[in-house]
Amino acid sequence: MNHDHQGQSGSQGSQGSDTIDQRGIPTNACVVCGGNVMVVKVVFEDYEIAGYLLDAECADCGSLLTAPCPLDRPEGHIEDWNN
Repeated sequence: MNHDHQGQSGSQGSQGSDTIDQRGIPTNACVVCGGNVMVVKVVFEDYEIAGYLLDAECADCGSLLTAPCPLDRPEGHIEDWNN
């Protein structure tokens, strides 16, 4: 499966829907399809994820996006619903 969508704004994704280049603003969901599963490159150390690159692709529609990190979490985000 070819996932090379760089620079192809408006191209057809793997599921046949339009894709857009969403890179630049970290997000935890795709604005095209609403999917929250992303394809990212990760670094492993001792069988655990030690880090990841922020360049991502939506696993559902193939749009390029910027993956979030904990510092990107919006203020007021509820982390523990039990408190």
